[in-house]
Parts: sequence; structure tokens; C-alpha cells
Amino acid sequence: MKSLFLLTASASVLAIAAPALAQSNESDVLQNGNDSSVTVTQEGSENDSFVTQTATSQFSDTQVTQAGTNALSTVTQSGVGTSTDDRNRVVVAQDGDGAESIVSQSGGDRLEVEVNQTGDSYSSVDQSGVSSGAEVNQTGDDNESYIVQTGSSNQVGDALDASESGVVQVGNGNFSNISQGNPGNRKTANVTQIGDDNSSDVDQTTTGPRSRVTVIQTGDGNDSFVSQAADTARVNVSQFSDDNFSDVDQSGDGSEVTVNQSGGNNGFGPRSFNGTATADSNGIAYDNNVSLVNQSGADSVITVDQNGVINRSAIDQSADDASASVAQTGVYNTSAIDQSGGNADASVTQGGPHGRNVSGIVQSGEDASATVVQTASDLAPPSRSPTQESFITQSGDDASALVSQTGDENLSEVTQSGDFNFADVNQNGVNLTSEVNQSGAGTSAVVDQDGEENTSTVTQTGLLNAAEVIQSGDGNTSTVTQSATVLSGALVVQSGDDNTSTIDQSPIGGHQANVLQSGDRNTSSVDQSGLAQDAGSFIDETDVGVIQAGNDGQSTITQSGGLQSAFVEQLSGSSGAISTIDQGTNGRSVFGVPVGFGVGQIAEVTQGGTDNNSAITQRGTAQTARVTQAGIGNMSTINQGDVLTGLFTNGINTGSDNEATVNQTGVEGTSLIDQLGGDNEATLTQGGNENSSTIFQDGDLNTATVSQNGMVDVSTVNQIGNSNTATVTQN
Repeated sequence: MKSLFLLTASASVLAIAAPALAQSNESDVLQNGNDSSVTVTQEGSENDSFVTQTATSQFSDTQVTQAGTNALSTVTQSGVGTSTDDRNRVVVAQDGDGAESIVSQSGGDRLEVEVNQTGDSYSSVDQSGVSSGAEVNQTGDDNESYIVQTGSSNQVGDALDASESGVVQVGNGNFSNISQGNPGNRKTANVTQIGDDNSSDVDQTTTGPRSRVTVIQTGDGNDSFVSQAADTARVNVSQFSDDNFSDVDQSGDGSEVTVNQSGGNNGFGPRSFNGTATADSNGIAYDNNVSLVNQSGADSVITVDQNGVINRSAIDQSADDASASVAQTGVYNTSAIDQSGGNADASVTQGGPHGRNVSGIVQSGEDASATVVQTASDLAPPSRSPTQESFITQSGDDASALVSQTGDENLSEVTQSGDFNFADVNQNGVNLTSEVNQSGAGTSAVVDQDGEENTSTVTQTGLLNAAEVIQSGDGNTSTVTQSATVLSGALVVQSGDDNTSTIDQSPIGGHQANVLQSGDRNTSSVDQSGLAQDAGSFIDETDVGVIQAGNDGQSTITQSGGLQSAFVEQLSGSSGAISTIDQGTNGRSVFGVPVGFGVGQIAEVTQGGTDNNSAITQRGTAQTARVTQAGIGNMSTINQGDVLTGLFTNGINTGSDNEATVNQTGVEGTSLIDQLGGDNEATLTQGGNENSSTIFQDGDLNTATVSQNGMVDVSTVNQIGNSNTATVTQN
């Protein structure tokens, strides 16, 4: 048996050596067991040391060194150190005034504690279990550290290796509380705080292997709270600069969180999470940057990097294998991510010279992906208001959304409730707005906007539909609606100011709409119902429909039927040109069932000049109308086919194989062609000034050809009957 009791610097010795000092030193040592060792050295005044090592405490070792005043050390050891170097030991060294250290070890083997304090520090370590280790180093004022470890293989750094130290606090008012709960394996917590008013609270309550927490805070007023109730979870929090705050809560297997925050002094004062000047409804106000993390899924990964002032990040992961990444720089950026769908991925990057970006992502579908990049500048009133705003909601599976915004006062909203949908929004300018709503499956929407006050709305409810909107200029508006369609495409390209495009495609599918508008105040409306209708081609940009260049051009295309095509081109300088094309049954039906679909109809209009007007209405099958106008004040109206009425024949088209061609070049030309019946053909060519021609054919197999070249010419052809032919030529 070996029992060693060594006490130096007793009260009597100190009284002789320094009679001017108050002598209140006290040491009480009780040992019961084998191979125990105690060394206590006290100098100063009012120091107290109590060491108790009880039965079966072989291999225990206690060293207490106190210098200064008001120091107190209490050590209680029970248990067996059965392994390397016969370890169950406590080392306490206190230098300063008012320091306290209370250590209690009980139960298992290889328990170890080392506490070094300088200043007005307080440390309490309670370890019960197997292979626990703790090390506390405090230098500064008002430092406090509490460590409670219950379980097996718990560690707060390495008590015997300074390079793997745990809870190192240097500065003023630092606080660290580590509690590593129920029995578990390989849990580790390392906290390093250097600066003023830092606070760290780590609670690992898990049953499982390899949980680990690392918190490093350097700066003023940083706060970090970490709670893990999961296996194989990881947390790494690094905060630099002033008044940063981080809250991490993990529950699940294999989760991982990384938070990095740095910035500057907050001159605006505490703010609620949304950045207002007052606290929220719960009375909570944050000093500076805030990062809130809640993980309850397995194998999820979170990374947060904030560098600036009053940035906010909130991440809630309840799904397995989810990934979230947030990087924010500047002032007043806010990011909120909610992931409840498995394998969801979200990435948010926000910054700019001004900040005040807002991003909200909600992912409840499986395998959803969302990426948001926002760069803000304070370019438009109201000053200091939110700049870029992006909201993404994904409840469908395999949805993908990309949002990139640069400028000021821009807004993007993406809602994906269907499966396998894709949305890409790119906005650069001021007061740009994009809304994408995808409830269908396999749809694609691409929106690219530059300028000011542009608005794009895309709604997709069908299957495998695609829409692309490109807008540059100011005050442009585009609306694309694809409802209950399959394999439909819509392309809108607008450059200039105050242009408007509306495309509505429903139902069945195969629609193609291509709208290209340049200039100012152009308006285009395309309404397609039926199948395989074209107004240009979405797939081929060279196969264009509705090209408007100039001012105040208007084009309205309504197609109800099938296999119809419409092309409108109003050229540069065509101010005030209007083109209206109406093809098919347009909703007429017999007992609610649409009949008489327009099939194979083609209408093509080309206008150049000013004040042109062309209206084409086609009912029936295989009809073709082409109008080319160049000059000023031209007007052309073509109406082909007929629609029956009656109880049993309502909505039935009777016109078929009609063809009308009008070519007007000159000034003040007017042409009206109205064909009812079948296989009629009318061709009109006018050249010169003030020409006017009217052709009316009612019957079958009629043909009328009029060619006018001159001035103040008038031609009227009216044919009712069958197989009539009229040819008029005026020069």
C-alpha cells in the first residue's frame, strides 16, 4: 500500500513568513485506497482545499496549487483508473482572486481533469463514467465554466494535451457550459473563446457514436448554443467580430452543421429576426448576426457563413440526407430554409454593397434542389428597403429552381407542386417581378429580365410544357399560361418599353407560340385551344410568330381547333398597326361537345408602314389567308367559312379549302374578302394610292383575281353561286 499526503505552506508557516497577511488557508485530505497521491500547495489568504479519495480509488492522483486570495478547490474522486499510466487524476492550479474549482469524479476508469484559472474565474467539473476527460483554462475576468459528463468515452478536448484542449477562455465575462448526457460513445466538445462577453452552451444528449462540437469565438458579445441529440453528428461554429449569435439544434444520425460568422459593429442597435428596430412578439432582439439551425433528420449537412452586420439565417431540417448552404455578406440579409423532404438541396448566396436581401426556401418534396444568388444595391426609393426578395416553395419531387437577382427591389416567386419541374429566373435591374407556378409534371420555365418595372408570370399545369420569357427595357409585361396541355411551348422576347404579351395554351397540347416584340407599347395576345397549333415555333426561334417593331402595334391570335398556324409580322416603323387572327370553332359546341374543329388553317400577316389593320377569321378546314401590306393607312379583312346554327348543327363549320391572298403596296388601300362555301380562291394585288377592293363569294369553286395599279381605283366582286370566275385588272 502506498498513501502519500503532502501539505506545504500551512497556516502556521505563513503566519511566521508573512505576519502582515491575513492567514485563512485550510486543507483537508482524506484518502482510502491504493496508490493514491495528493499534493496541495497554497499561498496567500483565504485559500481552501478539500481532497477526498475513497475506497478502491487506486491509481488516483490529485494536485492542487493555489496562489492568491479567496481561492477554493474541492476534489472528490471515486473509481478505478485501470489503463494507460494508471490514470484517475485531477490537476487544479489557481492564480488570482476569488477563483473556485470544484471537481468530482466517480464511477469508471481513466477519468481526468485539469483546470488552470487566472483571475475571477469559476469552474465546476463533474464526471461520471468511463474514459472521460476535461480541461479548462481560463484567463481574464468573470469567466465561468461548467462541465458535466455522464457516459463513456466523453471528452472536452484532451486533459493532458494542450493542443487538444477544451474550454479555453481568454477575455472578460466569458461563459461556457458543456453537458454531455446519457451513456454514449466518442462524444467530444471543444470551446475556445477569446474576447469580451462571449457565451457558449453545448449539450450533447445522445446514444450513439462520434458526436463532436467545436466552437471558436473571437470578438465581442458572441453567443453560441449547440444541442445535439443524434448519432455521428458534427457541429463546427466559428464566430469573429462583434455581437454574433448562433443557435444549433441537431437530432438525427450523421448530421453535420458548419457556421462561420464575422462582421462589424452593429450601430443600429438590437433587432428582431426580421430586422425591425423592436423585439419580436416573444420579446427577443438580437445584437447582430444570427444563425439558427434545427436538424432532426439523418445524414443532413448545413453550412452557414455570414460576414457583415445584422444578417439572419434560420435553417430547419427534418429530412434525411438534406443539404443546406447559406453565405451572406453585407447588411440586413435574411435567409430562411425549411427542408422536410429527403435528399433536398438548398444553396443561398446573398450580398452586395447594400444588402437587405431576403430569401425563403421551403422544400417538402423529395430530391428537390433550390439555388438562390442575390446581389443588392440601393438604387431606387424607398431607401434602405428590402432589395432582392426570392421565395421558393417546392412540394413536388425532383423539382429544381435557380434564382439569380441583381439590382434593387426585385422579386422572384417560384412554386413547384408538381414533379420533375424546372425553373430558372435571372433578373438584373430595378423593380423586376417574376412569378413561376408549376403544378404540372416535367415542365420548364426560364425567365430572363433586364431593365426596370418588368413583370413576368408563368403558370404551368400540364405535362412536358416549356416556357421562356426574355424581357429587356422598362415596363414590359409577359403572361404565359399553359393549362392541361402536353408538349406545348411558349417563347416571349420583348425589348423596348411598355410592351405586353399574353399567351394562353389549353387544353390537349402540341401548341407552339413565339412572340418577339421590340419598340414601345406593343401588345400581343395568343390564345390557343385544341392541339398542334402554331403561332411561330418555340423550338425554332427562326420560325417566328408575332414580330412587332415600332410603336403601338397590337396582335391578337385566338386559335380553337387543331393543326392551325398563325404568323404576324409588323415591321419597324409600323406605328399603330393592328392584326387580329381568329381560327377554329372558338368554343362553339353541340350539347356541350365541341365540333367542327378548324383543321389545317394558316393565316399569315405582314404589315409595314403606319396605321395598318388586318383581321382574319377562318372557320372550316384547310383554309389559308395571307396578307402583306406596305404603306400607310392600309386595311385588310378576310373572313372565310361559316358556322352553322341550330339545335343539332350549332358550331359546325362548313367552309373548307378556301384561300385568300392580299398584297397591298401603296397608300390608303383597303381590301375586304369574305368567302363562304368551299374551294373558293381570291387573290388581290393593289399598288398605288387610294385603292379599294371588296370580294364576296358565297358558293363553291369560285375564283376572283383583282390587280390594281394606279390611283383612286375601286373594285367590287360579288359572286353567289357555283364555279364563277371574275378577273379585274386596273392600271
